[in-house]
Amino acid sequence: MRLLLKTQIISFSILILLLFLPGLCLGEIQDESKSVNHTVLLEPVQSGGNIVPVPIGLKQNKELSPEFPKKDSTDSVVSCPNGFTPAWWSIRKNRGSTEWRDVGTWETPKVNKPLQAQGTVGFAIWVIFRGSGQPTTSNFEFNWLRNDETIATILVEDVNLRSEMNPLKIEANAHLVNQTPFAAGDVFKLYIRCQISLDGTQILYGSREHFSAVIMVCDPIDIVDIKTDKDCIKCIYNDGFQANPNSMTYVAKLDNIIVPAIPELQTETINEMNYRTVTWRINIKPGTHNIEISISYIENDNSTFVTLTKQITIKKEPEPNFLGIPLWIVHTIVVLVAIAIVAGVGLKLRSRYEERRWLELEAAGFE
Repeated sequence: MRLLLKTQIISFSILILLLFLPGLCLGEIQDESKSVNHTVLLEPVQSGGNIVPVPIGLKQNKELSPEFPKKDSTDSVVSCPNGFTPAWWSIRKNRGSTEWRDVGTWETPKVNKPLQAQGTVGFAIWVIFRGSGQPTTSNFEFNWLRNDETIATILVEDVNLRSEMNPLKIEANAHLVNQTPFAAGDVFKLYIRCQISLDGTQILYGSREHFSAVIMVCDPIDIVDIKTDKDCIKCIYNDGFQANPNSMTYVAKLDNIIVPAIPELQTETINEMNYRTVTWRINIKPGTHNIEISISYIENDNSTFVTLTKQITIKKEPEPNFLGIPLWIVHTIVVLVAIAIVAGVGLKLRSRYEERRWLELEAAGFE
């Protein structure tokens, strides 16, 4: 009986060894539900961005940028000079003329890609009057320049400035007189003049509540390429205004579903040019998918998103094989053979044991 028990233990050990032998000899058997290798076929993406309205805001240090202010940003102010000069003959000094005065000039960094502007330029400037009384003259002139060339100008007259007033938003549009494509290296400037007859007028800017800006319709962002792998989506883009990438909004959709992963931002050099990259970590199943990438300077404003949609096909790599036979088939065959061998050995040993036991019983005088 002990011999039979030993033979059963040995047979079971052989069976366990044979079950693991295919994996040791033929390589790891891949669990498709956990790990799948993919081959990605990506259609080439043409360089080029969408034409969208771009609010280019006034910043400190007389700078312009499409970066949207942070939530905790506070107002910055610039005073509008009093241009009133009393007439020599005015005894009470309340009669005279009001001259135009410079308020200031703000400018962008050099754009690092060609831009195509269209239509009109919008001006949205917040002002407040903190003086006493009410100016008899309150006119503003907004000028939009490319380098030193004025390409749009508008005169806004009789702005309603008065004491104890809330901030007032001046909105005006000016036609672009020159829509020639702008070149990389160009600088845009906002030059403001005023004709105001009292002290106390200020321009507010730099906060979300009072976001003074110039709105230019152009193609600020080129989404150059979209790449993908089994575990990520990667977008390569070029921002003409070189805004802080951490201030921008990035949205990726896979088959019209927003990818919830936090985007990872980096810089990549391609053909000696620096591009920005955004990567979303997500597992993508094999098959055909639609990927949509949207980038904007302002969150929750669909009109300012530059968007590119591409269809990709992800194919699963061929299963590992042995002599052209898929490993799972080889594994199944080996296991069945192992079971057959162990079963045969067990039956053979049991037959010998019963035969030997029978001989012992005969020798003892039992039939």
